[in-house]
Amino acid sequence: MRASTDFVIRAVPESARCLGGVRRATILCAIVAANVQHITRAVDLTWRYARRGEMVPDCERRPVNMNSLAASLAMPWETTRRQVHGLIDDGLCLKVDGGVIVPGSALASDRVAPFAAALKDSYWRMVRQLKAIGFDFADVTCRPDIDTEKLPEPGVNPPGQSPEWLLSRVVMEFYLRVIIGGSRAFEDDWARTLIFGEIMAINGEPFSRDPEAAWLYAYADSPPPDQARRPASIRETAARLGLPQETVRRQVQTMVRDGRIDHVEKGHLAAMAFMQSAVMRDCASDITRAFYRMVHDLEGLGVRL
Repeated sequence: MRASTDFVIRAVPESARCLGGVRRATILCAIVAANVQHITRAVDLTWRYARRGEMVPDCERRPVNMNSLAASLAMPWETTRRQVHGLIDDGLCLKVDGGVIVPGSALASDRVAPFAAALKDSYWRMVRQLKAIGFDFADVTCRPDIDTEKLPEPGVNPPGQSPEWLLSRVVMEFYLRVIIGGSRAFEDDWARTLIFGEIMAINGEPFSRDPEAAWLYAYADSPPPDQARRPASIRETAARLGLPQETVRRQVQTMVRDGRIDHVEKGHLAAMAFMQSAVMRDCASDITRAFYRMVHDLEGLGVRL
């Protein structure tokens, strides 16, 4: 869960800079994912549009309607409609018969491309960090307890050719699953979810990259003691997320009152009682399944980690 949460929050500053915030970035990702889901799930099609210069043509993107989009994001219909119309006004989304699409021109624009690149960079950072502490990706694809859709036989990645668009599609779906799954413990408030996630990430920095300590505190029944965690300040949390300090302060104060965060001498810690609560255990389970699903999908599509 720590690695998956860190993957999302590392891309947050770019989402704010390029797209005006996490909400807009996440809605745009949801539209992109819905437009090309039929391609992502089919080996022959996904490899046809896998590499640089092989973007899915707009005529093959399947529109998503407002009802389906709002349901997938667990957002009110009116909020979804308002945000989508903002994306349309900014030229990042097109209204077509049957719903909306994010066209290829928007994906290649200087508004969306840097965010997509930040997602991929954050993804590879997560992979490197997990490998550095001895995580075996091969174990993921053979786990019988992971609920995944049956995928076709693996495709083949031609030597020397990076599947840039294929990876972007799968990584965007992973981003969506993590942020939506995690927000269920925070009343679907994405900003609050990310601020809590950043504080949790800062708290875990003293041990998260140490192979021995990372595995010592890897499971729900072996949480790290407070003295092993580094408190997070409002200033550091805001700077790392690219959010205004006052926004972070207000959200943190709310979470302190709710018992989700503890205020300590040098900053804030994710409250262990909340971390061990049923709702957070469910979130952790959802995020872990999202991670396993992402690795399983890539493996099934012929991308080896």
